[in-house]
Amino acid sequence: MASAQMVEADPIGDVILLLGNGSVGVRASSRVLSLASPVFAAMLGNRWLGDKSLSTTEPATIPLPDDHIGAITRLCRVLHYQCDMDEPIDFNSFENLALLCHKYDFGRAILPWTNVWIERFRSSRHCGPGSHHSLRFLYISYAFGNHEAFYKCYADYLVKADRDDIVDKRLNHGGPIDKDGCCPWCRGPRLSAELEKLTRDLGTALLPDGLLAAIEDHRKEELSLLHESIERILAEQMDEYPYGLDVCGPQCRHYGSEIGFVFGDLVSRRLWPKDQCLREHTLYSATRELLDFEDFFPQHCECRPSSLMVNFNYAAVSPKESRGLCLACVKRGKYSKKLGNCRASSAIECQRLRSLKRERETTSSPT
Repeated sequence: MASAQMVEADPIGDVILLLGNGSVGVRASSRVLSLASPVFAAMLGNRWLGDKSLSTTEPATIPLPDDHIGAITRLCRVLHYQCDMDEPIDFNSFENLALLCHKYDFGRAILPWTNVWIERFRSSRHCGPGSHHSLRFLYISYAFGNHEAFYKCYADYLVKADRDDIVDKRLNHGGPIDKDGCCPWCRGPRLSAELEKLTRDLGTALLPDGLLAAIEDHRKEELSLLHESIERILAEQMDEYPYGLDVCGPQCRHYGSEIGFVFGDLVSRRLWPKDQCLREHTLYSATRELLDFEDFFPQHCECRPSSLMVNFNYAAVSPKESRGLCLACVKRGKYSKKLGNCRASSAIECQRLRSLKRERETTSSPT
């Protein structure tokens, strides 16, 4: 103890958190730790301390050999207002801090800091285009218990997740990856060592077993809505011009040929038929392919059905039903996006659905 490097989050604190092999100690206030964490409130109770008394002159020592030294140190500094929000933090330390907050339930106490850190990292290179990057932020926001961040990260992962996402497959089968790289629940094929390490390092064990399985259902729902928009747009276009358009020049093809080519291009882009779209596209890739139709018809052609391109673009970028998910509902094992019954003050999605329901009732009620 005498040789331990001391970090004084509170110079007159009555507890010392002894970290690692005893090489680092963090002096802190038991009152602050107890108010910030129900786990520490129980740990610092009389039953856990026994005959030990808390004193600023002789602080009690609490060994935490398994916890990350940097994460505990930063957490105590944040709780004791010794850490500014703009103080640099690397991504690995950020992840370890999230795991620590999940373990001891510190998330609510440092919510302002986590809001800043999550947005900072999401807007940086750490939030790349791949679904694995989005999954990291999903479990981090879950670990912090940050409702707003979870709502946004769920939406982001839903857009980028694909059918063959290895982590989705792992949790959808309900079992962890075993030492041989197999899913013992489904006896699936052996995974490469790189992928096995990735799923282990992602920390997805924190997430409820059914969450990523629910994401696949939600992904299909959103893609189905997009595909229905494509079908409706094409049907409306053909109803408006059932016999095609006049040829405007020697290089212009008949309208019917143009529409036929549209279907062919939809097939080549794997947007048609619907089953292929659901099987091979993420929401992101499907909307990008649809946006590429903008320059399909010649700009100079008087027969160019501009409304078709405008509607395709509108279908790809128009706001649809919010893709976020309520963290309070997820923690209760409810993954539907159409509940609206959660009464948690931080349940953003459920609050939105209740507001929409009240608006519909007000509009439909007789005056």
